[in-house]
Amino acid sequence: MVNKEIKVIKDIIQEKVNLQTVLFTSGDKGYNYPFLSGKVKQGDEVLVNTTAVDLKLGTGGYHFVIAKYPFEKEKKKSKGHIMKLRYTPLQFKTYPIEEQLGKQLDYISLKGTIVITAELHSMLAPIVLSLKKLNAKVKVAYVMTDSGSLSATHSNSVTLLKKHKLIEGVITSGHSFGGDLEAINPISGIQGAKIAYDADVIVVSMGPGIVGTGTQFGFTGIEQSYLSDLAQNIGCTVYPAIRLSFIDSRKRHRGLSHHYLTNFGYLCNGRFDIVLPKMARKKTKFVLSQIKKHNISKKHHLNIANGVNISDISKEFQIPLSSMGKGYDENRDFFNGLTSLGRYVSSFY
Repeated sequence: MVNKEIKVIKDIIQEKVNLQTVLFTSGDKGYNYPFLSGKVKQGDEVLVNTTAVDLKLGTGGYHFVIAKYPFEKEKKKSKGHIMKLRYTPLQFKTYPIEEQLGKQLDYISLKGTIVITAELHSMLAPIVLSLKKLNAKVKVAYVMTDSGSLSATHSNSVTLLKKHKLIEGVITSGHSFGGDLEAINPISGIQGAKIAYDADVIVVSMGPGIVGTGTQFGFTGIEQSYLSDLAQNIGCTVYPAIRLSFIDSRKRHRGLSHHYLTNFGYLCNGRFDIVLPKMARKKTKFVLSQIKKHNISKKHHLNIANGVNISDISKEFQIPLSSMGKGYDENRDFFNGLTSLGRYVSSFY
């Protein structure tokens, strides 16, 4: 059940394209997506979803605006007829690339196009920054899936990467929304990224907010396995980004995360080049023992590359680097695991 309250807007704290952060007269805060609920201003009365805050869940203490009063109707008819958030009270119409490009999608060749699949949204920025630091001319596009946040505008990384032209564009696929282009599924999203942006490298991952349960298969990042297979099946050269850490308090995420070991030791069908960073001997030994235990070395080809120091470029563009609450210097292995892949891929351009 959705918990709802009527609240009044006291102030607009922050405003960016398709996202307003608001303060209510009750003293709590919320997010508003103008293209879903209409743009709000001081004094507006709004209907608010308070469920996650009431349950003390992970939205950072923010409510979500459902609608404002009086209700508004679309003033001009827009193109498209594909609904996202289908059969929910917030279903809305989009004009996806499948409608825009039609049969062009069927004839596009993806041979030689590099796709990097990533489990966590926090992997996007380090991958892109390492690629651009080593080769500023490489064209990178981002296809966002619907396994995390459904709104691309909720991602600060996406906002900043677009602002500084580090990515050519964003395609939101499935029920995710708010990208430069919309797609019905991630595969069409990859095709669209090639046609619309002439992308050399396409990063595919969910938005912020992975869901995990501690069970073997109960995590939304399981999509990395089948998306890697699907992208390879349509002709792309696929590199699955690793999830590596030695500081996570959860034993199952030490070294290579059990998510990664499940995806590429057990679930996927394809054979991929997996890139590991150069590490201290003890850490390397531990990771190699995981790889052997889960038959990853039998299924895939292993490569080793140096990580890339991206602290300077992240500061230059004011793009924070953090994953699971740990910053760049605290969890260097995590970021080296991603930037070593950036180094490996950039060598092809």
